[in-house]
Amino acid sequence: MVRYAITLIAALLIASGPASGESARILIDGLFEDWDAIAPVYWDSTADQSSGELDFGRLWIANDENWLHLSLEVGSEVNIQEGNLISIFLDTDNDAATGQPRHGIGAEMGWTFGNRVGFFVAATYTYNIRHDRIGLVAAPTVTGARFEFCFDRSATPLDQVPLFQGDTVRVVVADSDGGDVMPDAGESIVYVFDDGPLIPRESVSIRKREANQVRFLSYNVLFDGIFESGKRRSFDRVFNAVIPDIVGFQEIYNHTAEETRDLVAGFLPAFGPWYGSKVEPDIIAVSRYPIVGTHSIGTNGAFLIDLGDEHDSEVLFIAAHPPCCSNDAGRQREIDAIMAFLRESKSSGGPLEIAQETPIVIVGDMNLVGDWRQLNTLVTGEIVDTATYGPWFRPDWDETDLADVRPLHTDAPMAFTWEDFESSYWPGRLDFTIYSNAVIDLAGNFVLSTREMHEDTLATFGLLETDTAIASDHLPVVSDFIFYPVDPEPAARSFVSPNPARRGTTSITFGTQFAGGPKQVTFYDIRGRRINQASAGPEDTLVLWEGKNSDGYTVAPGIYLAVITNASSTETLKIVYMR
Repeated sequence: MVRYAITLIAALLIASGPASGESARILIDGLFEDWDAIAPVYWDSTADQSSGELDFGRLWIANDENWLHLSLEVGSEVNIQEGNLISIFLDTDNDAATGQPRHGIGAEMGWTFGNRVGFFVAATYTYNIRHDRIGLVAAPTVTGARFEFCFDRSATPLDQVPLFQGDTVRVVVADSDGGDVMPDAGESIVYVFDDGPLIPRESVSIRKREANQVRFLSYNVLFDGIFESGKRRSFDRVFNAVIPDIVGFQEIYNHTAEETRDLVAGFLPAFGPWYGSKVEPDIIAVSRYPIVGTHSIGTNGAFLIDLGDEHDSEVLFIAAHPPCCSNDAGRQREIDAIMAFLRESKSSGGPLEIAQETPIVIVGDMNLVGDWRQLNTLVTGEIVDTATYGPWFRPDWDETDLADVRPLHTDAPMAFTWEDFESSYWPGRLDFTIYSNAVIDLAGNFVLSTREMHEDTLATFGLLETDTAIASDHLPVVSDFIFYPVDPEPAARSFVSPNPARRGTTSITFGTQFAGGPKQVTFYDIRGRRINQASAGPEDTLVLWEGKNSDGYTVAPGIYLAVITNASSTETLKIVYMR
């Protein structure tokens, strides 16, 4: 975390009296680009905590017509949902004489993030409140040093008693562990709601943009809930609104793939035939395209699906459900194993051998509520336990990261995919879709929450407001992709394997443009200095490199370039060399 010194410029950002608000469209999605155009309302002094590592930095505040949004730098990596005593206090009537006295304000509301508890003061009484009574949503759910969160402007913590009682709010942020308080003594953070006009937020369409797109649905159905008679009609309406092509189910423990396939076929009889396959204990793939291969990755499943003549492609579809909650180590192991499986599948002789440039789609309830490295591994291929699961690698076909879809709700500025009003945990993003954007294009995506959808949209798609809440605590996560034909010949273009390469031999396999004539491979370091060279004859399909320079010494770890040339073509490949 970059620390900020108080400078003259920074001091000008400190609000010490009445302040204007700023209306803005903010998304609670765990990203912060939408805050870039908004100036912080306060910049806290550095190293002013009495103990501990938390040292608050900047605070941003904005609002739209429905939400009060805040973003806070906390000064150290934390899990905002537990293990901290960071509290926010709001004086919602701008009167220090009412509410609980907290650091110079009279707080009508307080919320302690790590304990997931809050209070609300009405008249002279203080009441305990849950997150749903104030509309609290925060992101990200993984560890970080900056967070964003919001409160519902229309919330009524008590019946008929509103949370916000005027247009002016005073704010205090405090850490009971280390003693840091924002603002500093003698200063104040005052926010005045700005209800100036904003560009209307457009609903996200749940229709496919084009009929030839392939729609993927990730759905945790909560302990076989899709088979319960009291939930069946809600699931039926959801499936008929979404009309998926390929579904990755989680938490179907007590029913078979055939039973699940037949259930989906009953929901959508006009879109079959349907195919199903299961990996124990709870992963099931159902597809209207044939499932031609299934492989278990521990308790997670990989399915090779043939998209047929319609798309002239297969897709490697992985549905996952790593362990929940405080089991960070177990979750990381399973995600490491998934990425090791993917690395091996892309190599000759892998567990589900796939053609070069076969699209990859990974979905599931990933339970990412802890260490940020788990999501990082899924996207970048940077395996944590390399001793067990092998070297990290760049998982997309162009040796880059995979892409995280990050879908939003159709009618709310949120990205959460799980909510349970009976839980002390506020809504969070647990369900993910990760894909190989080097070979397929994302055409559309959304999280379906009928509770937040407009009445006319519900009516158009035959949905009820209660459907997704009745069906499961997880929301349906939908992504549409455009597929392109895949050349089934593995040598269609040159590639390096393994890559990254550890001490030992790696191979450079030639693409078809180098067939039938002599070729040469010249190795360079990242600065462009030539370090070695190899020649290949007309019939050779590859050359081997042992990670050595022309003097026979092993090169240092780093990035190297292999430049292949023949009489008519040149191609450059990147090699990541590790020890």
